[in-house]
Amino acid sequence: MKDLIILVGTNPLPCYISARYLWDNKDNKEVGDIYLIGSEENPSIQQYGTIDVAKRLRIKLAKDLSINQEKIKILKIDDVRCIDNIVKEINKINEEHEILLNFTGGTKTMDAFFYNECEKKWKDRFSSSYLDARTNQMIINGHIANDKDLRQIYDVTLHDLAYLHKKEVNNSEPNKIFNKALKVFDDYMNDKQKLNLWISKDQGYNSQIFKDDKGNFIKELKEEQYEILNRSIVKPVWDAISSLDVKLKDKLVFLEGVWLEYWLFEFLNQDNNGIKYYFDIKPPEGLPEFQIDICAIYGYQLTVISITTAKNKGMVKLKAFEAMYRAKQLGGDETKIIQISLLNEGNNNGLIHDIEIDTGSLVSKFLCLGLEDITQDKNELRKIITEYIKK
Repeated sequence: MKDLIILVGTNPLPCYISARYLWDNKDNKEVGDIYLIGSEENPSIQQYGTIDVAKRLRIKLAKDLSINQEKIKILKIDDVRCIDNIVKEINKINEEHEILLNFTGGTKTMDAFFYNECEKKWKDRFSSSYLDARTNQMIINGHIANDKDLRQIYDVTLHDLAYLHKKEVNNSEPNKIFNKALKVFDDYMNDKQKLNLWISKDQGYNSQIFKDDKGNFIKELKEEQYEILNRSIVKPVWDAISSLDVKLKDKLVFLEGVWLEYWLFEFLNQDNNGIKYYFDIKPPEGLPEFQIDICAIYGYQLTVISITTAKNKGMVKLKAFEAMYRAKQLGGDETKIIQISLLNEGNNNGLIHDIEIDTGSLVSKFLCLGLEDITQDKNELRKIITEYIKK
């Protein structure tokens, strides 16, 4: 009989995947109980509480492992700095069973104390493990336990991720009514000269002409707007949507930039390479508002894709930092971010430099694609995005 001990940190996902893997690979020994070790919130010592995380993990694991919740026990550490508190909780674990400690979660202090005390108490009946975030492999007793990337074995949905992180989200699909216009943009996306013409305020689409002094979309088109809509690069798109049975505002929102979100979502789903894509992610009505353009999930790892037609580096940078914030909320520390914009090569490189300075260690989890990138050969574009998500 072997008990699993999972140290629970603020990010539930690696704890969940660790528990799944260790349960599924029991080495022919029956698993006794699963112990989820959380910490009590204590602001006076800057200690985050993870008991709520452990409770959500228990519900999710019981369901996915098809076991009774009573088999998953939650132990609470009042002060993770105090070894006496840790020993007190360790003494509640069955001493007769073998144990397998997983220290993927938890603080470094908590990990070290638990490892030392458990090894001292269980001796040769003790083993340890952690999930390597860089290789997505399980390490047991210092050795790689699986040759395969665990993202190829375990997958989660966007709603699974949201639940584990105590969020609620809805997603939608692009409105198919705009498909004819997307075919025009497909032509522009394959021709850098045409796309440059589209984004030119003097010769292409100028969204500011379609807004009032307060920045709201106008309710009626006048001569000034029709001059824009009749420009050679704009007219084919307007002809494709002008007679659609949708509000003028919806048409203008599409023209301002939603078209690029639609186009990228359809493009990525044409050959998804085993990646699940979700479009227009928002919370249910009544909850604090936020919006994510596209989420990609490879196995269990989330990538947030932020999209804007902005050509101003400052505006794109704001979008990028919002994406970082939402990414961590929804997918934890290992979430990746892709920022797609219409920045020229110089400004896009400047954005990359700014993010390197401002985020430091996060840079490896950030990919910035600008105008030069998204107008290149589409097989190459898909390869760049796919390889980044899967690396």
